[in-house]
Amino acid sequence: MPDKPLQDVVSGSGRSIRRIPLSSRESKPTRKLIRGGPIGKSSDLGSGNFRRARESRFGIWFLAASSVLVLFLVLSAFFSGTKVKITPKQEDVFLNGSFTAFEEPQSGELKFNLMTVTREASAEAPAVSEEFVSEKAFGEIIIYNNYSSAGQRLIADTRFETPTGLIYRIKNAVNVPGRKTTGGETVPGSLSVKVYADETGEEYNIALSDFTIPGLKGDPRYGKFYARSKTPMTGGMEGNVKKTSPEELQRVSADLEKRLQAEILTEAMSEKPEGFVLLPGAYLTKSQTETSGASEESVFVTEKVTLLGIIFDENDFAEFAARSAVSSYDNLPVEIKNYDGLKFVLLDKNYSGVESAESIDFSLDGNAKIIWKFDEDSLIKDLLGQPKKRLDSILSKYPSIEGAKIIPRPFWKRSVDDNPNKVKIEIVLK
Repeated sequence: MPDKPLQDVVSGSGRSIRRIPLSSRESKPTRKLIRGGPIGKSSDLGSGNFRRARESRFGIWFLAASSVLVLFLVLSAFFSGTKVKITPKQEDVFLNGSFTAFEEPQSGELKFNLMTVTREASAEAPAVSEEFVSEKAFGEIIIYNNYSSAGQRLIADTRFETPTGLIYRIKNAVNVPGRKTTGGETVPGSLSVKVYADETGEEYNIALSDFTIPGLKGDPRYGKFYARSKTPMTGGMEGNVKKTSPEELQRVSADLEKRLQAEILTEAMSEKPEGFVLLPGAYLTKSQTETSGASEESVFVTEKVTLLGIIFDENDFAEFAARSAVSSYDNLPVEIKNYDGLKFVLLDKNYSGVESAESIDFSLDGNAKIIWKFDEDSLIKDLLGQPKKRLDSILSKYPSIEGAKIIPRPFWKRSVDDNPNKVKIEIVLK
């Protein structure tokens, strides 16, 4: 058989040898790395996530800002209120002159009242001798006149009797004021006096007691005139007692009195009635020294100091000062803030005389600030809920006010708070 050419030889698979691939390994697709994004992610997905993140951050900031705003509004409402600064009419005056005050003043006159404070202290002094002593007890009583509106004169040595029959007498004649009616209530007239035991001895040293006037028995006035103790009865003695030297007694007494004088004024200032003023210098003091046996070697020295204060109603005194020193005073209520700047001098320094006086003469010297008063509650009521622009119109009803300024909280409010508990008045002095 003739030989076939090589190009005619065909493989069993129907393919020529020349079309057989040189390699049976599959080629892998080429991957392209895209800069700026994750492998296998499209650029559209990346921009969507960025928008969602930005929207999320905006929501958080919006929520935070809203919370702060709500908190601010809540706190503003909680701490809201109004301060009203009021400048009242005021006048600086100089008081210098002599004046008179009365127990029962007429219109335009100044009324005075009396107050007493007593303190005592004791110390020991060496006993140097012994002697026989015969002393009468004494003390103070208040005599009451509930019989009529007329005063009643009691003669010297008028007797006062205790329920146990002890007799005490006044040394001088006195006039007991008549009763009066105050606010529909009858108030007996009264007078403080010193009384002395009818006899010597310790038996007459008694505690507080009631007294009748035996000289009025069988008279309609009996029972309508009576007395009550103001102080215990002390000092009664009869027998031998220990004595210290006069020099030692004077030294101990002076030391005790000096200490008590300092204490008693402080006590008087704290005990004076509310709404009354005790001016610097408006008082007198008296002291009393007593001795008693402490032991065989020593003596008790007791010093008693009593302060008699002349006090005035604060409103009455301020108006009296305004009438005396302010030519244009309009008779409106006023007050004085700086009483310490006034010096009071009592022209009659007799203790017992002042104690029973119906009028007292005194001088004043010093500076005072007189301030016109107004009804704060009424002003607050008129201001509630009102716009600031109505302030001048409202103040026209208050002639005692010179000027005012409204300070609301929060600051953007243009009206006074409508809650009276949130409106505060602040007084401005010039």
